[in-house]
Amino acid sequence: MEITLPSMSDKKWTCADLLSSYRFWGITFFFLVLSFISSLGSSYGVYFWSKSLSIPANRIGAILVGGQLGYLLGMVASWFVCRIKNCYPFYFVALLLIISVVCSFCINGPSDVVRLIIAQFLINLGMGIVTLLVPMLLFSAIGSAQTFVILFSLCLLFKFIIAGYLSIF
Repeated sequence: MEITLPSMSDKKWTCADLLSSYRFWGITFFFLVLSFISSLGSSYGVYFWSKSLSIPANRIGAILVGGQLGYLLGMVASWFVCRIKNCYPFYFVALLLIISVVCSFCINGPSDVVRLIIAQFLINLGMGIVTLLVPMLLFSAIGSAQTFVILFSLCLLFKFIIAGYLSIF
């Protein structure tokens, strides 16, 4: 499989060139670390909510669904945010994460489940945007959508393997 670079129309990238690129391994490492941290974080959150806050299992399920919807919408929103092509998307993500942390600190007990759902939604929305925004901005120097698709597919495979084998429960 060959990938054409817009700046060098007479040269092509092969998958071997992709595997030897430092950007490929940097993004792969980024996804592995992000997957490991999210696996540990999601497992600890469920344990903390059930033991410390005494939130019932059905509400914990609603919190997790809100978080997953935020992550999915963040991945979709990252395409729109990436079209800006400057540092403003990172300010937007930082604002989202600050709002979600403030919302998380306002939780006092099991009666504040709505705030917890909103906080999880916003945290995962920011994570979803960053998950795709950083690789898109790194690969904008290459300018190849095919390279990004190949890399993201491999990294999603790594993410599912890590999430499947490193679960605490």
